[in-house]
Amino acid sequence: MAKKLFAVLLFLSIAILPSFSQDYFGQLSFPDGLNPQVSGVDSTDILYVGLWGNSLKKSLDGGKSWSNAMTGVTNLFINDIYVSPQNKIYLSTQGGIFLSTNQGATWTALNNGIGAQNVTCVRQHKSGMLIAGTYGKGVYISTNGGTSWAQSNTGLPYRAISSIEMSGYGYIILGTYGSGVYQSRDTAKTWSRSNSGILSKYIKSFAKLAIYPDIYVATNGAGVYVSPNEGVSWGEEDTTGLLDNNITALILDDDREEIIGTRNAGIQYFDKYLWNQWRTPFQSNVGITSITRSKSGVIYSFGTESNPMLSTNNGRNWTQMQTLRNQTPIKFLSWGNGNILAQYSPEVIKYSNDYGRTWQNTDLTNNTLATVCAVENNLIFAGTDKGLYVSSDGINWASTSITGTGVTGVAYKSGLVAVGTMKVSPGTPPPPPVCSFYTSNDYGATFTQKNYPIDSTPIVRMKVSSGNDIYTTMGNDLWRSINQGTSWENMTASLGFSVTDVSLNSSDNVFIATYNGMYRSQNRGQSWIYTNIHFLDTDSLGVSKININNDNVIYAVGLIPRSSTMASGLWSSTDNGNTWDSLYTNLTTANHIDLSSDGESNLYIASTSLFKHLNPQQMAAPAAILPQNNTKSADLSQTFKWSTTTKADLYEWQLSEYTDFGLLKSWVVQSDTSYLESNLDFNKTYYWHVRAKYHDSYSNWSDVFTFSTMLNAPILINPPNNSLGLPIVPTFDWYKVAHADYYHLQLATDNKFADLIMDSDSLADTTLVSDPLQINKSYFWRVKAYNEDGESPWSEIWNFQTTFGAPILISPRNDSVDVTINGKLLWGNVQSATYYNVMLSDSANFNNSQTFKVTSATNFDLNSHINYDKDYYWKVQAGNTQQLSNYSEPWHFTSIIAPLDLLLPANNTKNQSISPTLTWTENAKYGSYEILISELSTFQNVLIDTIITSPSYTPKNLKGYTKYFWKGRVKTENRQGEFSQTWNFQTELAQIGLRFPTNNSKGQKTTIPFLWFSTNGAKYYFLQIARDVNFNDLIFSMDSIQAFTYEVKNLLPKSTYFWRVRASNDDGVSAWSEVWIFETGSPVPILRYPENEAQQVPINLTFTWDTLENATSYFLQVSTDNTFNQLIYSNENILTNSQEVPGLGINTTYYWRVRAKFGDIDGDWSDIWTFRTTTNGIFEYTDNNEILSIYPNPVLSELHLNINIINAENCEINILDAYSRRIKTLYNGLVENINGVHSFAINNLPSGLYFLEFKTSSKIYVRKFIIIK
Repeated sequence: MAKKLFAVLLFLSIAILPSFSQDYFGQLSFPDGLNPQVSGVDSTDILYVGLWGNSLKKSLDGGKSWSNAMTGVTNLFINDIYVSPQNKIYLSTQGGIFLSTNQGATWTALNNGIGAQNVTCVRQHKSGMLIAGTYGKGVYISTNGGTSWAQSNTGLPYRAISSIEMSGYGYIILGTYGSGVYQSRDTAKTWSRSNSGILSKYIKSFAKLAIYPDIYVATNGAGVYVSPNEGVSWGEEDTTGLLDNNITALILDDDREEIIGTRNAGIQYFDKYLWNQWRTPFQSNVGITSITRSKSGVIYSFGTESNPMLSTNNGRNWTQMQTLRNQTPIKFLSWGNGNILAQYSPEVIKYSNDYGRTWQNTDLTNNTLATVCAVENNLIFAGTDKGLYVSSDGINWASTSITGTGVTGVAYKSGLVAVGTMKVSPGTPPPPPVCSFYTSNDYGATFTQKNYPIDSTPIVRMKVSSGNDIYTTMGNDLWRSINQGTSWENMTASLGFSVTDVSLNSSDNVFIATYNGMYRSQNRGQSWIYTNIHFLDTDSLGVSKININNDNVIYAVGLIPRSSTMASGLWSSTDNGNTWDSLYTNLTTANHIDLSSDGESNLYIASTSLFKHLNPQQMAAPAAILPQNNTKSADLSQTFKWSTTTKADLYEWQLSEYTDFGLLKSWVVQSDTSYLESNLDFNKTYYWHVRAKYHDSYSNWSDVFTFSTMLNAPILINPPNNSLGLPIVPTFDWYKVAHADYYHLQLATDNKFADLIMDSDSLADTTLVSDPLQINKSYFWRVKAYNEDGESPWSEIWNFQTTFGAPILISPRNDSVDVTINGKLLWGNVQSATYYNVMLSDSANFNNSQTFKVTSATNFDLNSHINYDKDYYWKVQAGNTQQLSNYSEPWHFTSIIAPLDLLLPANNTKNQSISPTLTWTENAKYGSYEILISELSTFQNVLIDTIITSPSYTPKNLKGYTKYFWKGRVKTENRQGEFSQTWNFQTELAQIGLRFPTNNSKGQKTTIPFLWFSTNGAKYYFLQIARDVNFNDLIFSMDSIQAFTYEVKNLLPKSTYFWRVRASNDDGVSAWSEVWIFETGSPVPILRYPENEAQQVPINLTFTWDTLENATSYFLQVSTDNTFNQLIYSNENILTNSQEVPGLGINTTYYWRVRAKFGDIDGDWSDIWTFRTTTNGIFEYTDNNEILSIYPNPVLSELHLNINIINAENCEINILDAYSRRIKTLYNGLVENINGVHSFAINNLPSGLYFLEFKTSSKIYVRKFIIIK
């Protein structure tokens, strides 16, 4: 696959759209909806899927049937399913971790130390350690199989974890949803940012194959990235053909071809052999939530459609599995301060009064919710299939006077309650439904029935203006009543587009959604202004839903064409629809998407689950608590605390030395309301604040609190530590401490300061003359600083001795080894000494010694006075003109071992092997050596540091054409020698590594871009291709190639070739690469028409297929059996990519295939496709015409036909699905009874592509249409 690692970002078919954020919505804990959110397959190919908040299912037969598998699972909001190498299954849920060791039969909670918190993922390290990621509390680890857990967040400021992966070296790669990638190289002890090259900070998942080092990462908003170096840096994957860079799921096949799920473009796979780009297979799911792959290679896909899909050929083709959920949309409404009423039929209607955090069952049992509205006196109206109900608390409901009929719409404004109903009476066939309209001006205490538009359909959406104008969507149009339902007027008949939704802003501007886009009226619907919503290069997006919140922010669900279906996107406008911002990266396409906002302008979305976005302006800021504002002299370790807020799920905390927080000292995003910071500095003033966070909604910052840390301890100057011979009245000096007002000095004869000689506080100066001290006595002293806010710690404790004493030896320490012969002898200063006598000997009794007089220094240079690898003894005496001290205690050291003499390769040589043999003179006494090799003469970055026991060393596989520096020394367990001189050599050009076509590959094209790895120092490359392994039969040979790829054309198909490459430059040539072999394949024609499994195909037929490069002719066979023993047509000399075959049999199943010829070489057969001819031989596929027309198209809820056939004959009208299978018969009878305009309800059909079949005795007419809900 073509990678773009470490390259300039190329925008091809994907653009990162303008967007508020990529984490705009949070998913609610709504227990109904059956969204298949996560999946996994164990080592025995048992398939598991978590249905959000509802259940955990498993399938033993690849998705043909499902059963519950949740015994012991106490929280069904499942974030992740992980199968360990030992086939243990871990569930990560909003209530902790659960483990099954018996294939999901039972589950055990593993929450000791981690608690029942929101765990997002669990993975197992190769050491056996478990790593768990959480939403808000960072990382937990367990070294005992999950029996207990401990937090491990050092270096991890962003603690909302989304995914975990292990590198080949055992590094732990951590994905966060908001701060990119982090890495740990020490088994989760510490973390560091590792996001280089990734353009999105929102990480969805990782993927890796065990046998390859590459790690792949899926992001929301920026596509797929790959790291070749253990997650240190990342490069963007090729985006050619990629339809949606909002990746929701990612897996790899065995050949590292990616298969991805996306929010709005379904499944795509990267075909790196045939197309070298992203390809999109046919599959009905557009919004993908999860993809998983079994050990046997079966790929399972789950999404917002009711039927999961599976593929057995690495994502190229997909088939449906057994359904997991019905297509019933979630009906809901939000109002007030976080109140929500919602139902996923046939479940009980549920209510939440805390913004969707928790839910309660209402007493509206056996009711199907259709519509809801709230009024200002704390009443809520709910319209169901059984009537209109009213409640003041959302849980307990009472019937109104509107009962025994289905309520389709209810709205309220300025004291007016408006209700639309539809009653269906029993009967065979049932009579047409009766639609009615009611109003109330007393909050529903009484209702008055009003007029209903003639021949109009049920009300779908309804709004009431502040002036009590009523707007309703009925059928395809918007109707208005300005007299509370006494009369009605069609306000959109002139537009000619189906109206799907209506909403009003605070100025009573009317906004309508149509499949042609959004329209706005500023004069109560009298005229309309088009407001264009566009996506990339697509203008005039259709709109299915509108919501306008109390802040007049408009949200619209736009419809994006995707071949035979539609994807969904979300747009918003803050300027009355004049301009729009995209929230495309935050919405996953579903068959039904609805919007609602509450009284705080929080936005809620219902699809297969419920989601919300909190209005940041309505989020309360936390209150800073500790350390209290203006705290002084604070400790260097502080626990910061703040208050909780009801809407937050995370908090962002910042600490800085600057009031504008332009440079941060520390930062964290977490769910806890306290944070320990242990890295504060002395004598600093800090500022901190905190804010609440719900996904990408942030509150205002809290008030800024400030505090200052304690004074730093004073630094002592005189008398120096360990000094001797001080006068009995010494002067104490120390450095000034900033902001200190006074100091406290203590002097004692012991280092515990139990026997104090001086205890002087309130010292304003940093100098103090001592009281007279005793002669030849040791003393200890220390100082601390004070100001009005507090005190510093004590300084270091220093000691000194009065009058002369023997000097204290410092370095080299007693019994030191490997002391350099150019080193120094160091000792402590003796106060009042003017010189020192240094005695040095190679015997312990100093029989053979030398004495050196040292003045004005407390050190002695050993240059030329000692030899290599020998024992020495030394001692020092202090003196002045009046006296001499005793000698110090003698110390011993051993000098360093002599340096090695390097031999080969000679210094400054070139063209050395990449595995050269380094030699040096042998040291027979020790026989163990340390060799260092680096590309830098300073050895700042050592490539090889090895210990060996022979006087030679051969490093393996050095880089080609690279200059290396090397040196060595004797090294044993206890000793080491002085390093040798540094020599250098330059390696020869390295052997080339081949890349493509891969070795032993088959089916290659006849035009191949040969590709090899570049090698350091290469100026040219030499490519050879031959028919024999010895390259005697060359068919291509070219040197002086300056790139590391070259395209060779006109290779013969079905032929075997050998190829190799070598590099050259001005210094020589490299060895030839390995010889790789490949075979060209036979290109297979791609069949086009008639499509596979097509029905009602004409009997006079033109077969078509794609042309192939270099093909000289084609061979077409048509048979009545799939073994092609019963041929009815065979032609092997077709010169184009189509062939007419007339006179096929009526109502007959045929099989057909094609292969190409390349001169004398026959290609392989294509796939075998089958079709069935029309039942009467006459078939007409038609668009709208004078005989049959259909409108609107796309269709919302009713299908309108206009039929104009004069002949008196029988006819049948059927609806076929995308596979031409009949799923519904609309009519069967005489044509004369169906002529004209007729409407048919299609409420029970899901969104998708369909065909209308109109059959008479002489012809069949077919019309394609799309249903969108």
